[in-house]
Amino acid sequence: MGVARKVVHRSTHRMVGAIPCLGKNPKLVEWESRLERNAIDILRFHPDVTYIDSQVRWLEYIDQNDQVHRHCPDLYVIYKDKPLWIEVKFQKFVAEYQERTHLITELVRLKSEEYTVMDDTVILIEPRLSNIQLLLRYQLLKPSVAIKSKAEKLFDSGFSASIENLIEEHGFDLLTLYSLLCHHYLRTDLHTQITRKSIVSRFVSGQEILSDEEILN
Repeated sequence: MGVARKVVHRSTHRMVGAIPCLGKNPKLVEWESRLERNAIDILRFHPDVTYIDSQVRWLEYIDQNDQVHRHCPDLYVIYKDKPLWIEVKFQKFVAEYQERTHLITELVRLKSEEYTVMDDTVILIEPRLSNIQLLLRYQLLKPSVAIKSKAEKLFDSGFSASIENLIEEHGFDLLTLYSLLCHHYLRTDLHTQITRKSIVSRFVSGQEILSDEEILN
């Protein structure tokens, strides 16, 4: 495996950029396509992902003809305390790289790591993606100790209520509720568009955001 390197810009015509992943990397994490940017949004929202970086290392592997190849996966994350390399692709291109995926998967498993391909059929699920991107806007708004205590007491016994009810009957404001949802003190169904009618309850598991089956195939 080669040393860390800068992001490889495969084409001067591709959309590129960088975004902060608060609490998961002190540096900006670069992306090379809109699909990759969307994947990073989902991963930085996921509480079981504790580190994210992009194109950090070349992986060398040998194909069935004993030819040596080098590949730099799009993303490197720590997921449930284990290293995970992620290639981001549109599903229509996945089969083309099936052999490479298999070889690299077996290679990194020798180091107790994982390699996976995340494609658009997982990344672009709506309204999950739009809901996550909405809540991420409130990442810098940290709930106070008093607000967290209030939410914990209210939702401790399996209580649930609509956002509208929590505002009108329990004294929360919309920004605070979005912040509690963003920081996983509370949860709502991400597969239904978030509105004032959305039902909110106590957060249980990051599997509701992105399951092991989706991220690890």
